[in-house]
Amino acid sequence: MGDGLIQIHDHGFWDGHLRRELLHLLRDRWNDIPLEIRKKIEDRIVAGYPLKEERNTDEARKHRSHITASMLGWLRRNGSTLSGDALNHLSAVQAATPDWNAGWESSADQSMDGRTGFVVIKPDPTKIVDLPVSRIIDAAAEHSTRPFMEFTENRPFSGLVKQRPRLALAALAYQARRGDFPLTFWETALIDWPNNLSERLQCLFGARLARLPPQVISQLSHYAPRWLSNNLPNLAKNNLQNALVVWDAIFDGLTSSGADALQSGIGNSSIGGKILDRSRRTYEHAINGPIGILTETLFTILGDLKLGARSGIPCAVKRRLERALTAPGEGADHSICAMTLRLTWLFYLDPSWVTQLLIPMFSVECNQAEPAWNGFLHGQNLGTPELFFLLKVNFLKVFESALAWRWDNQPIDRLHEFLVIACYWHKKSGLYVDFSEARLALQRTTDDGRSHAIWQLNAIIESQNAWRSFGKPFILKAWPMEARFQTSSSSRQFAAIADSSGDNFPDVVRTLSPLLIPSNQLDLFVYKTKERDGDDEERAAKLPRKFPSAMLALLDRLVADDPSLAPYDLGSLVDIIADADAGLRQDSRWRRLSHIAHAR
Repeated sequence: MGDGLIQIHDHGFWDGHLRRELLHLLRDRWNDIPLEIRKKIEDRIVAGYPLKEERNTDEARKHRSHITASMLGWLRRNGSTLSGDALNHLSAVQAATPDWNAGWESSADQSMDGRTGFVVIKPDPTKIVDLPVSRIIDAAAEHSTRPFMEFTENRPFSGLVKQRPRLALAALAYQARRGDFPLTFWETALIDWPNNLSERLQCLFGARLARLPPQVISQLSHYAPRWLSNNLPNLAKNNLQNALVVWDAIFDGLTSSGADALQSGIGNSSIGGKILDRSRRTYEHAINGPIGILTETLFTILGDLKLGARSGIPCAVKRRLERALTAPGEGADHSICAMTLRLTWLFYLDPSWVTQLLIPMFSVECNQAEPAWNGFLHGQNLGTPELFFLLKVNFLKVFESALAWRWDNQPIDRLHEFLVIACYWHKKSGLYVDFSEARLALQRTTDDGRSHAIWQLNAIIESQNAWRSFGKPFILKAWPMEARFQTSSSSRQFAAIADSSGDNFPDVVRTLSPLLIPSNQLDLFVYKTKERDGDDEERAAKLPRKFPSAMLALLDRLVADDPSLAPYDLGSLVDIIADADAGLRQDSRWRRLSHIAHAR
């Protein structure tokens, strides 16, 4: 066997895909190979693979030395007795390589075959749990490994935090007293710290966290705030002042390094490698940013106080909310979003503070207007008449200003929903939006915005049975009548109002007809208004037989002349209309629709 290894061709001996089998064969048969053959094998390994003249560079020779040394090191680690010359060569290569990694030896037999799988985290603290406090961090660093190409990552300190949190904290404190703050292990402690510990131990961890140097806290910007969010409210229930001291220390540490440490954890989106131009002054960014999380933590503490109307925000909390507004960079925007999301609640607690500090931010001329409105539009509550009146002037201006703010659809949709709701609530309080003001806002916005306003109008009509009391007046008095505002998108939404109107269908069609233009994508409308087998027909399916003339008038306004744009199964709906009223077969509108349906 030894002679065969000596005679094997260089290509086979040095093939990386065969190295695992070669090393395992040598390990298993090493003691059976005569000494002189062993020496020849060692010499061949020490000499390394031959280099072609064009590849005989310093980098190539260095790589060859690493391969030979890793093979010899692997054999030594696995019980193969090497000669003095081989050991000397191994030592020389290691000494000449400042970044030599012992893992290169242990992984020399790594299979080159491709593999896939999930990495399993192994938080077993067995190797460090019984060590003196002074040695735990060093030992944890030594044993925190993920062997190359393996699917297991060892994290002993994570297990120690979960099972013996007091010991883990003692190890971190020991290093801190020596001016060493290992970030990886502080991150682990902040992530894995148990929530069900005694109040004393939680306070101890919070105090130790607060004593970290500002530059260390700033490097834990996406870890320390999360710990506060999960634990500080419980500590505040027993000692508000001590809890806020911890909050202060984290806030000071985060802001000490400037704007970079306060950026949201949400990165930039891109399509095809091109970064999308999207706003970062949003509530989504706030709840993933350090200052946004700290501000939300204050509101959790404030909510636990269960204060009543006009009771005022406690000064200790109020001061820190105002400090959050002074954070550099994105931090101030994130705090504004978190506050304006809760504007109605804060106005309930402390209307004077809200009026003086927050309401001015909603002015569209103010630099803080974008985050202020974004936070407010992520909420569910339009606010009391008194609060809305303070916002009303700028609320009506935002429909135009928001076009430049590069938001996603959610806050824009909520803005239009609030417009229709404010108009509906005007019946109860004149402080909300009247029809003429709603029309002005709808003229300022986009086609998508107007279409979503119709969607919200339909929701109110259906839930409140409000076609006559609100739906029809809104369309006649608030909807802009100019031809440029009547689009295929708005027509589809108006059709949705019609198909859910029940006995009001004829009146709805008469009211809407002047506002409709031909539209594509009517397949859902036709499907809902078409009769089907079974008892689960939608209410709209009864409309063609009950009101055939009105249905014909509606379809005539919606269906374009081009057969390729006709909705699927239009012919069945047209036939139902004729079955319900045979006289309509002579109607030019019915003939046009029938021709389109059969030419499709």
